[in-house]
Amino acid sequence: MSKMRSTKQRRNLNGYKLEVFVENLYKQLGYVSVKRNITIRKSGMKYQIDILYKRMDNLIPKTVFVEVKYKKQGSKVGLEEVAKFYSVLELLNHEPRYSEFVTNSYFTMRAEKYCARKGIKMINGPKLWELTMKVEENKDILQEFMAHYYKLLGFVSNARKGHIIGAIQALTTPRYKGSLDEQIRRTSLKQSI
Repeated sequence: MSKMRSTKQRRNLNGYKLEVFVENLYKQLGYVSVKRNITIRKSGMKYQIDILYKRMDNLIPKTVFVEVKYKKQGSKVGLEEVAKFYSVLELLNHEPRYSEFVTNSYFTMRAEKYCARKGIKMINGPKLWELTMKVEENKDILQEFMAHYYKLLGFVSNARKGHIIGAIQALTTPRYKGSLDEQIRRTSLKQSI
């Protein structure tokens, strides 16, 4: 009995970690109003939504419901789990095209067909990895932008003071230190002052 309990606790912990990971990933991707573990009450019943966020559809903000399901290696999300999520969408009168089912694993063929027929967007492990890589690419682009920003800042500062050699050096040597988050914060603080 204790072994069963510890396996279930581990699964719950991994499920929690995956939810937090997806929440943070969506925020880093720039999704709007990302919230996790939301309880919705309707007709005296409570329904739990793992994640929700807002997206624009023809200039109208729509709420997207996201179900996150952790699966141990070798397991797949089955039809029953997807059908349960769809039934919650129906009970809440929520359009399935504004819903996503995210997993670290894969979907069974029956679950994939069901999601496709109902309009639920599926994000499996490899697609989740692609989204993670997209965040990393965005960080690389932002890092490059910040390097150019600091080069130009150094150039302008030196040019205003009449330091021609310093201005030239500023264009060839980045003048920033610290992590990307610190750079953005410093830049934002300078612009707000």
